[in-house]
Order: sequence, then structure tokens, then C-alpha cells
Amino acid sequence: MTEAEFHNLFYNTNEEDHRRLFSRLREILDSGYLLPGKTFKGSRTLIWDKYAGDDKYVFLSLGKRYIEQYGEYAYGFVFDARQLIIELNAVLGIEDLAWDYHKLAMEAFEQVFLTISRGSIVPFKTSGWMHAGVKEMPLEKQYLYHAIYAGRTELPGVKEFQQVFRQLTKHVQATKRFSGTQALNVMEQWENLAKKPTRDPEILVPDKLPIPYALSLIQRGKEIPLSQKRVE
Repeated sequence: MTEAEFHNLFYNTNEEDHRRLFSRLREILDSGYLLPGKTFKGSRTLIWDKYAGDDKYVFLSLGKRYIEQYGEYAYGFVFDARQLIIELNAVLGIEDLAWDYHKLAMEAFEQVFLTISRGSIVPFKTSGWMHAGVKEMPLEKQYLYHAIYAGRTELPGVKEFQQVFRQLTKHVQATKRFSGTQALNVMEQWENLAKKPTRDPEILVPDKLPIPYALSLIQRGKEIPLSQKRVE
């Protein structure tokens, strides 16, 4: 069974999913832009990405693994990464920083919890999903974690966490992201690797990405030149 077949089976994808994806593709084409998390109302940007300042970027995957993974349920656009780096000041990230952010978030959380007055912690819990480790924390820690995760900056400890976390993420971003000539050189090295890493590099486009930069769109897992686009 291929990755695409497994994905289709696991997520029970069907024609209703195609209609939903078609609809979203039309919206993007009509708007003329791909938007970053802080601008797009339907964004699923993770809270750690937001705190790290990544919600200002449009994220793209380098390479074709996305199409290979999702098969006929792959929808999107194909861009020239070099053009985006040169003309739109896009940034090359050598890998997804989600795991780095999670570790740094826990480090920042522990730092803040050690310094904050226990009496100032406000009982607060969100109804959203939390990983199992949070439920095992002492109650005061749970309250602080929930407040941070919900972005409740009016509650004690949240702003302090944001400041510590942002400083920690700046370092990892500086070591794993590149721009300009350096980005082009790193990308060339990646392209010449005989065996690619498990995680693909990312292209981060600041502000918004005009659709006219796209070479083609991806529809039902197939590339279609934009001059021949047909979304129906």
C-alpha cells in the first residue's frame, strides 16, 4: 500500500472532500494570493508557531513529497523556489521547526513557572485539546499552561512566557533558516544529495504570495499549467 493509499484509507477521503478542496482552490484563485496565518481567517497556525512569529509567513514545501503523500487528494500550487527567494525575499528553512518549538516551549514554560508567584496564578482551563503530559502536571501548572496556550495575555505569566519563548526561538531560527545567496547555496546542496532527509526543507514567503508567481496548480494530485487551469 502506498502512502497515498494509506492516507485515503485512514482519513476516509471521498468526493465530498474533493468538493471542499475545489471550493478552497477557487477561493484562492479568486483572491489572487496565498495568505499567512495571521491574515487568513481559516488558518490552523499552531500557537507555538504564532508565538515564534511564523504566522507572518506563507509556508511551502520544497520538493514533491506532498503530491506523493496525498495522491489524488493533493491540491495546491507549484512555484519556483529560487524566484521566490530572489524576488520576494523568501526564507529557506532546512526543516520543519515544530519539534524544536515544542521543546523550547516546555523550556520557557518551566522557566516562567519557577519565577512566577504561585498566588498570582489564576484558575483557568480551555476546552481545547491538550497533550497527555499537561493532565499529569500539578493543578497550578495546568492553569498556567492553559492560559499560555489560549494566548490570554491578561493573565499572569503569559506575557513572560512569550518573551522567553521568542528569545529561545530566535536562536534556532538563526541556525536553521537562510535567506538570499546563502539560501540558494543551501538549496543547491540539498538538491544534490543522493539520499534526502526524512523531512523536506521549507520555503517561507513573508506577507502574502501572489498567485501569478505560480508555475502550475495541483488538482487531484496532477500538475496543470496555470495557462490551462480548470477548476470545476
